[in-house]
Amino acid sequence: MMKKNRFLLIFLVLFLLIFSKANEAADVIEARLDEVAKVFETYFPKAEGRVTSVDGSGIRINIGRNKGLLPGMILSVTREGEEIFHPVTKEPLGRHEDEIGYIELKAVEQESSTGILAGGKKDNVKSGDKARLTSGKIKAAVVPAAPETNIFIIDQFADALEETGRFTIVSGSDVDKILKEHPNEGKEEIARRVGDAFKVSNILFVKTSPSKDKTLFTAELVSLPNNSSIANLTAILRVPPKGPLPLEDDPQFKAFVIKKKEFWKKEE
Repeated sequence: MMKKNRFLLIFLVLFLLIFSKANEAADVIEARLDEVAKVFETYFPKAEGRVTSVDGSGIRINIGRNKGLLPGMILSVTREGEEIFHPVTKEPLGRHEDEIGYIELKAVEQESSTGILAGGKKDNVKSGDKARLTSGKIKAAVVPAAPETNIFIIDQFADALEETGRFTIVSGSDVDKILKEHPNEGKEEIARRVGDAFKVSNILFVKTSPSKDKTLFTAELVSLPNNSSIANLTAILRVPPKGPLPLEDDPQFKAFVIKKKEFWKKEE
């Protein structure tokens, strides 16, 4: 059963990726917000490996597609320190770990990957250091990518991400404060400000637009500190499990759009 569900999820990922690159005239897959959230969950596999070499061409690790890794992902690099013992029984409990830096993956093979240092000093990274995507919850922020983005959909998408059990999402009202304080800044600057303010490395920029009687939903996953675009998915939203989405002509939504345009500079 688990193998069947995994196959269906992988199929959905590939299907969404294909359609996200299609032109506007092409058909786009229909999906619920919880399905889109599960797709983004696949970009954060619980993976751990070791650094095998460090040279002029980059940093090589011993895990790759076999652990769900993709180009653009950011892995933390740590080094094991002294062993920790129980104060009473003296049983070994593990080892201290020191954070060395971060690797941005550039090339991913089946059982290995090569990347560049995205944070820290390259001279400090050595063979044998651990490279991992945390098994804990990923802290992320959902940010409107345009003034007409439906805030109700953003909130429901944030809920859907948290319900996967893999994410902790920054409050939408807190993100809005950043947008209000910096109304004329572009996407990269906003991503850095949100990242610095809430200590997050992953930003999801969301845009919605009417498509006949439904809503076209686009989400781009950006990884900090290099503002690397990890994924850009597009779908026509179906009615989610929690009930129907507000229509684009909803009076409450229109009032929000007017307010949002006062502090958000729309990208050309």
